Parts: sequence; C-alpha cells; structure tokens
Amino acid sequence: MNELLTMPSDELKAYDLVVGHFEFSVRTLMDNPLCMTMLRDPVQRVLSYYRFIRSASQHASHERFQALDLRDIFNDPKDSMPVRNHQTRLFGRDFNVQARRQYLLNEQSDSDPAKPPFEASPTSLKLAQRRISNLSFVGLTERFQESLQLLCYSFGWVMPKTYEKMNVTPKPKKRAQESEAILTMIRNANIDDQALYDHASALFNSRYAAMREEIARQLSTPVQELTDQDINAYLFEPREPTKKPSGQDRNAAGKAADPPCNSSPKSGVPD
Repeated sequence: MNELLTMPSDELKAYDLVVGHFEFSVRTLMDNPLCMTMLRDPVQRVLSYYRFIRSASQHASHERFQALDLRDIFNDPKDSMPVRNHQTRLFGRDFNVQARRQYLLNEQSDSDPAKPPFEASPTSLKLAQRRISNLSFVGLTERFQESLQLLCYSFGWVMPKTYEKMNVTPKPKKRAQESEAILTMIRNANIDDQALYDHASALFNSRYAAMREEIARQLSTPVQELTDQDINAYLFEPREPTKKPSGQDRNAAGKAADPPCNSSPKSGVPD
C-alpha cells in the first residue's frame, strides 16, 4: 500500500486496474474508482497468514516466525494486529491519506501519526458492513469458482475457461491439525471479522441467486434444474453487463456518504 501512496498522481491515473491489499481510504487517491473485494473466512485467513510468513523466505518476519507459534503471535501487540479483525480494519476505519502520503515521502520511520490505531467497535463494524454493501462486487475466497461466475456476469465479461492459481501458500507435507484451543482463540479475536464475513456471505448469496434466476430465464430453464455447466456455458458467451444502481443512488438512503466509489459495472475487460 505504501507504494501506491507514494506514486505520483499522473502515474497512478495511467493505470486501468489496481490490485492489492489496501485500506478503503486509498480510494480517495483515484477519480471515482470502481471498487471490489474478495473476503475470506477469518479463521482460514489467520491460519493462511501465519503459514505464509513461515514459508516465504523473502518475508521480513520469516526467520522470526520460525520460532513462534500462533499463541506467541496473538500475545505480541505488533504481531497480533494482522490477525485481529484485519478485514474489518481495512473497511471500518479512515485515515488521512494525504498526510500519510506526505509522511512516507519525507522518509520518516513507520511510527505513523497520520495512521490512527484501530480498535474494533460496533461503529467500525457497521461502517465496514455499509462499505461492503456499496462495493461493485464482493466475492468469497472459499467460493472462488462461484465468485468468478458472479464477477463475469455482473460486468458482462466473457468468463475464462481456465485460470491459474497464484499466491498460494504451499501445503505442509504433513497437514498440521490446529488444536480446538487455537481455533477458539482465533475465533474470539475475530468476532467482528466473522460478522463482516457473514454479512458479505449474505450479500453474495442474494446476488448469486439473482444471477441464477436471470440465467435460467435467459435459457428458458427452471432455476432448480440449472447446472453449473449451464452457468459456465452461458458466461463463456459475450453479453451485456447487468445493471446496478450507481454509488450515488446507493448513498441516497439517508446514510452518510463516503467519497465516490463507483458501483456501476462497465462493459468490457480492463486493459
């Protein structure tokens, strides 16, 4: 994210697509961006994060994590930040992007007064849930194939027949079984993330069901008889994107509006 914050504005505007692990506030660096996200089950995300650092020799914390188990991570104030309600933090807090940008350009240390500490609260969760609801697309890592179907359907993109899995943490030779105590510790530390994930799952289920109904109508097939192969075959063909209300329409229901995050899909695949 720091690379994005320190990139010259003209250079940033030249990009059609920006992908990464960003806080919601960075959208203010772009002109009315179309925003989307993929969320992950909180317990699986924490386990994957821990295993990734232990397996990625290029990671700054790789050597140190070799001697740490998950309990050690949770007991360290700095190490525990990415494993406590991380997804809620990305969507549920604001920071001064321009102040942060100036701070980084001045090459000061990482103790950053422009980026406030985060404490999970009902307010931050509610804000994160509202922002998730207003995104152009929300997918779920655990339902990747269905997420790809919904993404291509929503934007009128031709669905790829094959794709490559990337950035996947290598599985250990012997599958480690986490104790129930460890899993309970992770769940207790990610209550807000679980609520956010449940909210996103409900949105996804509703949108995926609507997609199935429309495809069944287009194919003159009873929706209960629609198969995954039918959906893929439909999505392999060019078509118009579905229509969604704009971000301004979504914010017109009396809720405090964020700076623009365009929620209207456009036809075609980004360059």
